[in-house]
Amino acid sequence: MRAVLLAVVAAVGAGSAAGQDPAPAPGPEAFYPDGGLLTTRPAAEPSRLQADVMVGFPFTARVQCRVAGGWWAEGGVAAVGTLPGVFAGARWDGYRSDGTRDNFLIRPGVDAYFFPSRGHFRDFDRGTGAVAVDAELVWQRRWSDRFRGSLGLRLGGAAVIFDRAVVPLPTGGVFFGFQY
Repeated sequence: MRAVLLAVVAAVGAGSAAGQDPAPAPGPEAFYPDGGLLTTRPAAEPSRLQADVMVGFPFTARVQCRVAGGWWAEGGVAAVGTLPGVFAGARWDGYRSDGTRDNFLIRPGVDAYFFPSRGHFRDFDRGTGAVAVDAELVWQRRWSDRFRGSLGLRLGGAAVIFDRAVVPLPTGGVFFGFQY
């Protein structure tokens, strides 16, 4: 009885698969579609995290995380001369020109800086802070679907808050980083 049952199952299974074409094996994604050698894949969606270093006034190292749409939260460390500090802020992808491999962005933003107490500077006994408003001009190069390099220029101004005064200062610099 068992042998008859196995023979029926084998015949039914073989009969249903015999009339079907085998599924094509998945192949590698075509890097150059029908448009020819100079055509590339469309730009992939930007990833959530990016990091960069700015050489300028102030010197900064920051990490950014995309929170919604074109909005980014950012934070990091800063230095003005020998005075170290920390900052946090927000940035928006105000203008974005997407290409297949290269992107151009204009990104306005606002940051709040805090420089902790430095006893040997009379005006910094309790620390000082600053609020900066700036805009970035960014060129991004997509090296793969998950990695982009960026190079940019940041220009803006800051209101530095001392114990008894507010001093306006220009800010800016050149930055480079990556997005992953």
